Order: sequence, then structure tokens, then C-alpha cells
Amino acid sequence: MKRIAVLGMNHGYTFAKDLQEMDNGLLVAVAGRGETDKRRAKELGVPLYENYEELMDSEELDGVIIALPNRLHKQAVQLAADKGIVPLVEKPIATDAEEAMEMIAYCAAKEVPLLIGHHRRHSAKMQQLKTIIQSGVIGELVGGNLLFVLAKDRPYFQEEWRVTKGGGPLLINGIHDIDNLRYATGLTIEAVYAVTRNLGRGHQVEDTASMILEASNGATFNYFISDGTPAPWSYEFTAKENPKYTFYEEDCYHFFGTRGALLSRVCACLRTRKTPMVGNTL
Repeated sequence: MKRIAVLGMNHGYTFAKDLQEMDNGLLVAVAGRGETDKRRAKELGVPLYENYEELMDSEELDGVIIALPNRLHKQAVQLAADKGIVPLVEKPIATDAEEAMEMIAYCAAKEVPLLIGHHRRHSAKMQQLKTIIQSGVIGELVGGNLLFVLAKDRPYFQEEWRVTKGGGPLLINGIHDIDNLRYATGLTIEAVYAVTRNLGRGHQVEDTASMILEASNGATFNYFISDGTPAPWSYEFTAKENPKYTFYEEDCYHFFGTRGALLSRVCACLRTRKTPMVGNTL
């Protein structure tokens, strides 16, 4: 059984609870601060460390789940790698590409695997989407549209890390959609053209962005993201995977091929027709 610790008891609390339901994983400790974290550690029945470096020094670990604020990912990953502990980092891997590459190179040099929490790749619905697109049923992929548009409530922004560098909807939410796109299509994104705005809330980070992504095969994709606009178009609202969200019968992804098109709400069924329209609703 693998001995695992969780660093960060905000989103990390979910990981910690899930670990206790696993047959091959043992939650041995958590890192966090404040009364809420103390209460959660007591509920989980494991020791709480305020300093995650002390945790890794004190506990015998096979792996560590890093659910700390994004700006702390690099330091925690390198510390784990130094000790031969496998890190699973909650997305995004880092606050910028340079930092991400440094983390990858560091773990490679230490011969320690580096895992990133892009859990949607394991969704049966994403697996189905990938199968359909790569089967060629809509022909050669030439482009698509992706949307993440919803309004987060005010208490969400009381966490300082969400409204300063390393936060913002692109790194917190948009990274899921970009990973979904890369995974489902098998394409590499070679160029990005984008504008970001913070007109809605005026925070240091964006609340809205419009992007054009150019893929390795020449296909282009449009992506619009906003976490301050009431709307029903997002993976969270259309995939019907997380019961904490309201569900809508809407489409969040559109894919266009040389033989047809696929409108995807990433749900459970597919209805198809012959060209020129192949694929109605996923």
C-alpha cells in the first residue's frame, strides 16, 4: 500500500477523503493552516503539519499530492523530488511555462516521475469524445470552438491566490479545456493569439479572454473564457459529472471536420447522420 500525504487542505481535502476510500493508498498526513484545516485533519484522523517541508522530513512517504496555491508548486515539487517522493501536482503545473519546464527537468534529473492532475482524461465521456474524433468519422479536423462561460460567486474570490498572479480563470479553469482539446484530438498547439481583460472585477488577473489556437496539422480553434458572465456553456454545466453544478442541455465544444461536424456537450450518447452533417450531439 502506498503511503501518501496531501499538501493543502482546500481542494486537497477532496483528495484526502478520496484516498481513504482507496484500497491501495494510505493517507498518512496532511499540511495546512487555520481552524478549518485542523478540523478537517481531525475528521480524517491524520496529523496536520503547518510546514509541508517538516511533513516530508518526518513521514515515510511514497507520494505526495500537492494542492497548494499555484505559486508554491515548484518549491514543493523540487523538495519532493529531492527526497525521492513522487509528486502529483494539482493543475496548473506552474504559473508560467519557464517554471513548468524547470520542474520537469528537475524531476527528470532526479529520476522521479512528475504527475499532473488532469483528471478529465480519465472521464468515460472524454474517452468517447477522443474515440469519435480520432476515428475519422468527421474527416480531417479543420477547427473548432470551445467555451467556458459562467459566473462564480463573490466568496470564491476571497482567496488571495485566485486574484493575483498564478490565479485567474485561464490557469484555474481554462487549462482543463486546453488539455481536453489536446487529448481528444491528439494535436499539439503550436501558436496562440490572445487578448485578456479584467473589466468585470478589476483584479490583477483576467476575468475574460479570447484566444485563437493553431494546431500542428494547421487546424485552428477559437476559445472564449469568462468566469464573470452568467451563462450555461462550460464543461462543468454540460458534462453532468459533478453534482454540485446545475446541468444544462447545451454544447460547450464544437468540432469541424472535412466530412462533418460534432457538437459536444460531453454527455453520454451520439447521434450521427451521413455527410454533409456527421455527428449531432455527444
